[in-house]
Amino acid sequence: MFAAGLVDDLVPGGARGLRNHAKELASGRVSTGIVKVIVLVAAAIVSIALQPGRSGWIRLAGVVLVAASANVWNGLDVRPGRAIKFALVAFACLVGVDLALLPTLPGVALGSAAALWFDLKERAMLGDAGANLLGFTIGLGLYLVLPAWGVVLAAAVAVTINVVAETVTLSHVIDSVPPLRLFDARGRQEDERPT
Repeated sequence: MFAAGLVDDLVPGGARGLRNHAKELASGRVSTGIVKVIVLVAAAIVSIALQPGRSGWIRLAGVVLVAASANVWNGLDVRPGRAIKFALVAFACLVGVDLALLPTLPGVALGSAAALWFDLKERAMLGDAGANLLGFTIGLGLYLVLPAWGVVLAAAVAVTINVVAETVTLSHVIDSVPPLRLFDARGRQEDERPT
């Protein structure tokens, strides 16, 4: 997942957003974004298949949840610190996850926390590589801690957020909701500039 995102980060230009990647594919061009989507869905299928005892429908919802979560965090990573701050909130929901089933969780959570200051101060950025890994880990963690109905609900919410991101953008939604706007702006460089 990280490698597929890194390739998308390193290739200059190209289409952005799922809709534009689909247009590229329809016209016969395979973008790095489409390759990333294929890798993401394949990784989600394998990761969910390796998890113990859930019905086929819940596993399908789990694949949707994991893939859609990875793309949500990719969509959040357009302003300094945003993706990491929202990830740290999501990680709080994963306290009960069985680390034997998701051994990468502590490393991703601690790495994110360590990177927050650098991201907020615009000295480093997650890019697709880091944001997709964050979202993928969160989606898989939610699959492991939520009951069956919660997996279905979380998958529906993640898909809805992706649809919003493709239409009105997540930045517009966050800027329109005062508590989200305040949370999103906290700690950024512009907070320290005189007004």
